[in-house]
Amino acid sequence: MRLWKAGLGLLLLSPSALAQTLPAPTPTSTVPSSTSAGQPAPTEPPPPPPNWRSSGPTQWTFGPSLGYLGRPNGSLLVSADLTLIPSRQGTQWVSIGTRAAFPSDMSALWLPYTEVGLYALANLGAGLTVAAGGGQKTTALPHLFVGVPFGQVEGTAWFIEPYYRPSFGTLLGQSGAHHELGVLFKFGYLAPRHFRLCC
Repeated sequence: MRLWKAGLGLLLLSPSALAQTLPAPTPTSTVPSSTSAGQPAPTEPPPPPPNWRSSGPTQWTFGPSLGYLGRPNGSLLVSADLTLIPSRQGTQWVSIGTRAAFPSDMSALWLPYTEVGLYALANLGAGLTVAAGGGQKTTALPHLFVGVPFGQVEGTAWFIEPYYRPSFGTLLGQSGAHHELGVLFKFGYLAPRHFRLCC
């Protein structure tokens, strides 16, 4: 009789009272279907690499050169050159430097210069040379530049660059074109480019 009354009492309880009387279910952890199937859980894709085509820190190269100036009187040339490349694309450049010529019959002739240019299968540029010393009246001579570099041209760069640089004007009393041939030896830093400077 007591069992029958207890069962009847449970049936008469309200749903809220019944929920308080019965124990709460124990939570169970769920395992992703991909993990249970033996597949790794999906991960975030890695960030894209930096875009080297964007502008960045100035790149640069520097080094000496040896050359020969045909007029006047045939002269050995030595020089120091610094080239700045203002963008990571590396197709435009500006150089400053100084050259010293040693004609056989007079003292050193100083030829500081600056030039700007671009790379298009060769380095093509134009600039201005100032001639002074060696009995030369200080004179400005426009010049052109063509160079073809070979070597390691990405990252820590080193390369050699045969070049031709004609100047135009009066030098040591001789007017006309003054032809200069030489080799630049360059070191510095270059980021990756659209195309390589050498084969």
